[in-house]
Amino acid sequence: MPVALLHTVASMRENLLLQDIQTLRARVQQRIAGDIIRDGLDTENETVIKLLNALLPIELVCAKRYSRYQFLHADTKHKSNVDELEAHSDQEQRHIALIAGRISALGGLPDFSLEGLASACATYCMDGKALVDLIKEDIVAECIAMDVYREAIRYLEDRDPTTTEMMTGILRDEELHTDEMAALLEQLPV
Repeated sequence: MPVALLHTVASMRENLLLQDIQTLRARVQQRIAGDIIRDGLDTENETVIKLLNALLPIELVCAKRYSRYQFLHADTKHKSNVDELEAHSDQEQRHIALIAGRISALGGLPDFSLEGLASACATYCMDGKALVDLIKEDIVAECIAMDVYREAIRYLEDRDPTTTEMMTGILRDEELHTDEMAALLEQLPV
């Protein structure tokens, strides 16, 4: 990734979304600790289920974001770019299935409520239409998602190796998406 793009991404994250990252982290930490204590839940599976249900909206919004970009630019001359966006949307759908499947395996119910989705949309959706702007926003959103996954992995690392392994795989995918979007951005006219 070129140095200028790295500085741009870093600047965008620091200047535009630092508060959002802190809010997301606080929300995840609250769901991990506060809500569980208040609800009287004390088993490790219930903790993991709550954490995974907090991650579902992030993946749902990521999938919808890629689909939106794909359809906004379906008729452009950048067919290979649209195909890449479709592949990313499909991969985000697989992440949703992995997380929901793990929640079910732990004895929980995946929470696809609109409330969680609405709170994630406020951070991850963009109203723009220019592919360059959408990709820049996507890079920022992917960086936020990676931060949330890293924190969740640190929390679960010694508590639930199976879930940690699953989330580590998802994190690798998100890192790859970020790299691919940065490469795509370099190919597009500014």
